[in-house]
Amino acid sequence: MENVKLNNGVEMPMVGYGAYGVAAKDTKQCVLDALEVGYRMIDTAQHYGNEAEVGEAVKESGVARGDLFLGSKIWFTMYERVEDAVKKSLDNFQTDYLDLMLIEHPIGNYYKAWEALQKLYEDKKVRAIGVSGFKADRVMDLGDHTGTKPMVDQLETHPFLQQVNAKAWMDKCSCQLMAWGPFGQGHEGLFDYDILKKVADKYGKSLNQIILRWNIQRGIVVVPKTVQKSRMEANIDVFDFDLEKGDLIHISEMDEGRSLFLDGDEPDTYQWLLAQPPVVQ
Repeated sequence: MENVKLNNGVEMPMVGYGAYGVAAKDTKQCVLDALEVGYRMIDTAQHYGNEAEVGEAVKESGVARGDLFLGSKIWFTMYERVEDAVKKSLDNFQTDYLDLMLIEHPIGNYYKAWEALQKLYEDKKVRAIGVSGFKADRVMDLGDHTGTKPMVDQLETHPFLQQVNAKAWMDKCSCQLMAWGPFGQGHEGLFDYDILKKVADKYGKSLNQIILRWNIQRGIVVVPKTVQKSRMEANIDVFDFDLEKGDLIHISEMDEGRSLFLDGDEPDTYQWLLAQPPVVQ
C-alpha cells in the first residue's frame, strides 16, 4: 500500500474501503473482508448509518488500532453540535480517536462546525480534519480565514468529472483530494468506453483497476465501494503497474466536467439536501 502525507504530516493510505451505500446489516462482514484482504483505511459517514457496524468489524478483526485509518463525516444538520457528533462517532467506532473527520457540504453554519472541529483536532480526538463536497474556493476560504487549512477534500471524481482545476487549486493550498464515486457507479455507460477497454487490455487489468490507478497517479486518494470480496482484492491490487503518459492523456479526453449525481452549484441540489432526513447524533 502506498501512503500520502497530509499537510499536518499524518500519513493516509492512497486506497481505502468506501462504506457508502453498504447496508448496515452487511457492513460488518464487508469491513471484515476488506481488512482481511489488506485494506487499512475505512471511509464512512454518519448519514450512511453504518458507523457502529464498522466499529464492530474493527474490534473483531484483531487488526491493531495503530495500523488503521478510520474516517467519517459530519452531516450539516449537526454543525451546531459537532462535539456531540464526534463523541457519538467515537463511541460507534469503539475508539478514543478518529484518523479523519470531514464536515459534509458547505451548508448552514459550517464555519462554526469548522471551529469546533479544529478544537477537537487540537485536543487530539481527531488526527486530521477536512471537508467533503466543498468547491476549491470554499476550501481556500476556510484555510485563509481560520487557523487550520483543510487537510482533505472529498469530491466526486471519475473519468467524466476529472476535477482537474480543483486538483490544481488543492495542490496550491496543500489539501489532499479524495475521490468519492471513482467509478461513477457505472452511470452513462462508463464501463463501455473503448478508451478504458483498450487501456485495460494493454495492461491486462480490469477497467476498475485502470480507473483507480489513473486517480492514484494523479495523486488522488480513492475509496471504492463493493460488497464482493474478489473485487475488494482487485481494487487494492493497483500498485504493480504504471499507466504510460499517452494512456493518461487518452483517459483525460473523457472529461465532460459534469456531475453524474449532485451538482453543488445548483439550487436543486441545495433543496434536495435540505429535504433529506436530518442526522441526529
